[in-house]
Amino acid sequence: MRRIFLLSAFIIFFPQLSNASQDSLPKLKIIDNNIDRDLCGDAFKIAQAQFFSNNFFIYRITDFPNALESSPILIASGDDISGGNALKEKSYILEKISKNNKDSNYPRSIYWQKEPTHNLRFVVDENAFGWRGDQYTLFVIDSSIRPSEFISNTKKDFTPIVEDSWNPPQLMYQKNSGRIWAFSVGEPYVILSDWDIYSINTDGAKKRCSIAFQPNAKNIASLLPTSVKNLAKFLDETLGRGKNEGTLHPTTRIRLDVMHTWANVALRPWSLSNRVAYNSREQVDQELKKWSHKAKSFNQLYRSIYKLYPKAENDLASYYKREFGKSDEEAKVLAKEVLDKAFRMHFVFSK
Repeated sequence: MRRIFLLSAFIIFFPQLSNASQDSLPKLKIIDNNIDRDLCGDAFKIAQAQFFSNNFFIYRITDFPNALESSPILIASGDDISGGNALKEKSYILEKISKNNKDSNYPRSIYWQKEPTHNLRFVVDENAFGWRGDQYTLFVIDSSIRPSEFISNTKKDFTPIVEDSWNPPQLMYQKNSGRIWAFSVGEPYVILSDWDIYSINTDGAKKRCSIAFQPNAKNIASLLPTSVKNLAKFLDETLGRGKNEGTLHPTTRIRLDVMHTWANVALRPWSLSNRVAYNSREQVDQELKKWSHKAKSFNQLYRSIYKLYPKAENDLASYYKREFGKSDEEAKVLAKEVLDKAFRMHFVFSK
């Protein structure tokens, strides 16, 4: 059984919101496996900064807090559409080595820890996968292994710590001790995924802790008012099944973005401020009205959406007032902006 480890005063963190109900506000927790206080503390600070940032996805890290004992040495530079250059490494600690695979039209690289730690080293293996970008696998290997040996035997002889992840593991350097550690932010298709922290020590390479975003994805829906949940259900029905749509899977991609959207509506409404919906509200209203004339069931669903929408907006305002300590006016403005954005995120109409 995993133990909940409370690290000083900041492990369970509540934003500074007046008159807010602390029973339902979002919390972050460190879950102890083989605890490393310094590294897990730094990882928590990064996760906390991400949670309260304006980043729509918490796994997409754009800035690191200043008050860290560690600094990044391998990070993703943004969306992975670079064709092999999505990661940026600190070359004085990590060496980027091309795999020069003659059997592949898309050669990629490994990122090699130059100086081993306790006779072990981290290696990140980068593999071309498809139009969506590369996948990444994190290894810890014996220091006696040479790069050429690793490249030629990756799948056969080495056991990964993180395997074939769409989001690359991040490598960090602890300034005082010189230790290198890694953390995985989970997959983009997992809403508010746990983060796992790994390090090499005298006891070998192990997962030291996990950071859990609470409430977790399974409980997010229970937070929102019933009218908002029902509106979300109606909007999802307009998308159809979305099966057999080929390589791009447009409906699946929309649904995934929408899942992240509703999680942010419930827990991180500020993060929708910089999220851009493809269509304006006027365009969505016009196209939905045209769509409603195509079938009786479409018209019924259209009427249900627009009938419920005002109540959902009012109930969401009450939710923000109660849970985030907003004034009446602040809650109304926030609910209006957030629900409009969530509404439009369901659709991509041709311009």
